Amino acid sequence: MKWNDASCYSPARYICQNDPTKREFLNKKSKFWISKDAQPWTVATAQCQALNSSLISIENEYANTRLVYATMKFEGQVFWTGGNDRNYEGVWMWENG
Repeated sequence: MKWNDASCYSPARYICQNDPTKREFLNKKSKFWISKDAQPWTVATAQCQALNSSLISIENEYANTRLVYATMKFEGQVFWTGGNDRNYEGVWMWENG
């Protein structure tokens, strides 16, 4: 998977963290949920928050590998994650802290 710094106003599908204790997620075994629609980053963030979640944080190689495999079937599509440099250009942080 290739990670890019895209305009937050561009629509993209998004990936929310999955808290399996929340009933909103139908697949209790998965650690993330991939949207069917494309939204700007701020809307994607709000959509995940509406599910008592956040855009996904990719904190280690294992999580990254799982996402690569999960998104392979969406070849060429762009996805929002929780990584951003909104406060300072080039200084990346995860949305969930």
